[in-house]
Amino acid sequence: MPHRFLPEWDGVILALSERSHGGMSFNRHKRSEVAQNRRNFLSELGLELANCVGAELVHGDRVAFVDASNRGGGATGRDGRIPKTDALITAQPGLILTTTHADCAPIYFHSARRRAVGLAHAGWRGILAGLPCKVVEAMNAHFGCAPDELKIAIGPTICVEHYPVGLEVADAFKEHFGPEVLVRFGNRVHLDLARAILRDLASAGVPALNIALPMACTYCETSLSSWRRDGKATLPMLALIVLTA
Repeated sequence: MPHRFLPEWDGVILALSERSHGGMSFNRHKRSEVAQNRRNFLSELGLELANCVGAELVHGDRVAFVDASNRGGGATGRDGRIPKTDALITAQPGLILTTTHADCAPIYFHSARRRAVGLAHAGWRGILAGLPCKVVEAMNAHFGCAPDELKIAIGPTICVEHYPVGLEVADAFKEHFGPEVLVRFGNRVHLDLARAILRDLASAGVPALNIALPMACTYCETSLSSWRRDGKATLPMLALIVLTA
């Protein structure tokens, strides 16, 4: 069954946990608790935790290729995570790519022709550094995926109404992506993360029609996790994508 906030793609499972599934980040909660939360969520999808691989997530722009040799890395703790990485790509069926989120956008990538997938953790720093574009480039370099053949879904992320940013960040985005990614509400400037991601993907040659936009805001939708809304009580969500055959 597709997740209610994500599209359905043939031959691929893409999913995102919700607050009811519990905390999914080993950086914020007890290792045993997080591992069990992950195990329970994956079992709902008919998947096994041992087949997962995770990235360290440092709000950077590094994309890592992973294969069967990385299976289990970061699945039950911090050990084995792909270091200093915010996006993973693979053509290995059954290998579950995972990232964690609480306002930063999960971005899902799929090439049906090349049977390859990718998953990115995109906050403002990663987007400004061109992470979405670099995933497209990496999938082209490793698998021969043309940008215009990729299906891409931007998962739930914080909406522009709830994302005020400082002037330094606003100025950097205006310079890089243009003024359209910013909206003023009263005395504050707000950043539209989804629009900035679209701009970055367009620069990589991905047609807008190939991209599914966020179906929910993490701040507005109380079943989802938001650092801006919940602060220290945040229960980070697990995003995943896996080739099923």
